[in-house]
Amino acid sequence: MKKLSPGSETLYRYWQNRFQDWLNGRPATAETGEAFLTALEADGLKRNTLGCAARALRRLGLDVPAPSVEIGEPKYLELEEIKRLIQRAPSLLERTILIVTFGSACRIS
Repeated sequence: MKKLSPGSETLYRYWQNRFQDWLNGRPATAETGEAFLTALEADGLKRNTLGCAARALRRLGLDVPAPSVEIGEPKYLELEEIKRLIQRAPSLLERTILIVTFGSACRIS
């Protein structure tokens, strides 16, 4: 099994514990795993969160489907917004950094 980062281990353990609490003594099966994910979806959790919970259940050996992760379209600045941003930079260094960043098409998320 793939080694996880400490943060991922903590997150998966959270979802596994939450699943065990939700089971309330019932056996952990693929069907109960899918029912758990359906209940989370009904509670309004987003697909990315459901995917994380599903991957945590898979670590328990349950063959449950994981929803695909939603990747949104990046938001781009208009040319006039970029010009204003560069003009308002407080120092020559910051102005230079902005010009190089936008000139090289670097994306800052």
